[in-house]
Amino acid sequence: MLVHTVKMTLWILLVFSLAVQSHAGDSKLTGQDSPLRTLPSMDQRMIWCAEPKSPTERLGRYKAFWEVYHEEDGDDNVQGRAVRRCAYMLAQLYLETGNTAKCRWFLNWLEEHDSGFLR
Repeated sequence: MLVHTVKMTLWILLVFSLAVQSHAGDSKLTGQDSPLRTLPSMDQRMIWCAEPKSPTERLGRYKAFWEVYHEEDGDDNVQGRAVRRCAYMLAQLYLETGNTAKCRWFLNWLEEHDSGFLR
């Protein structure tokens, strides 16, 4: 019983430390010196999001992109299309990483905001 309690405590500490580390990295991705703010074009920013090989790393970059730009999805300009592309990528990455609820949320968002969906 003691071994099980120790294992469970270590597991909880590991999960908590990973959550704190991933949240701490968010400011580096969205701050003023972030590539999301310093790269000159929206295309280059989307390429930056897609660069990492790990789905978890790509998810972090696309989440940062979403956080910075999703409010401005209104029309069919370059930025609006990039925001919708980001939503598609987030849905795919959430599905790959097992978070079907978030995947579903982004698909619902796309149904409302992407004119390519038939209504």
